[in-house]
Amino acid sequence: MTSKEADEQFGRYAKSIGKGVPSELLSEIIEFSSDASRRDWFAKRNTVPFWYERFDKDGLTQKLSILADVWVEVSKSNMVAGIPTDLTTSKCEDNIRRAAHHVDRAQKPANKELVLAFGVYKFKQYTKWELVPHPARYNRSSGTQTMICVALEDLSPSNGFPFELQCGQDVCIDGGADLFLPPTGGGMAVLIWIDL
Repeated sequence: MTSKEADEQFGRYAKSIGKGVPSELLSEIIEFSSDASRRDWFAKRNTVPFWYERFDKDGLTQKLSILADVWVEVSKSNMVAGIPTDLTTSKCEDNIRRAAHHVDRAQKPANKELVLAFGVYKFKQYTKWELVPHPARYNRSSGTQTMICVALEDLSPSNGFPFELQCGQDVCIDGGADLFLPPTGGGMAVLIWIDL
């Protein structure tokens, strides 16, 4: 991949980068997931064509469920000091609006039912830059989805992500698009699939 191609790819995603999770909640997830282990399913299938491996531990799913719901339902208008104040009355739907605009699909009302799946994932290592078709496809039978990648650390081509994303930032990835991935691997993120 040339530097021009890398710049063009970043340009396509730059406007979909935001910060949709309160920093206190993110810090809790980072600390809690620090000793998570690779899920057996991924450990036994090194040749599975996913660009990530899922990590898990007891209690992590419940914490990630809160994070996913907050990302979908929270807006700038109901945040005070970075903490969601009332998730049920949000009218702005800032995160969903940003995602819908990026993937060029109709915006849907922000609610928990949009969340299809979520988890803590580590990006896989490759031998060279790889073009991954449909990088955010969660379930092939349910149509196109959108993946939200919430950085659990600073991400960049040096640890498996195609462009720089600061810890706590998130980016929307279209399940129907292609994504060039660097060979390095190793970065950690929460991935959330939404029905959008």
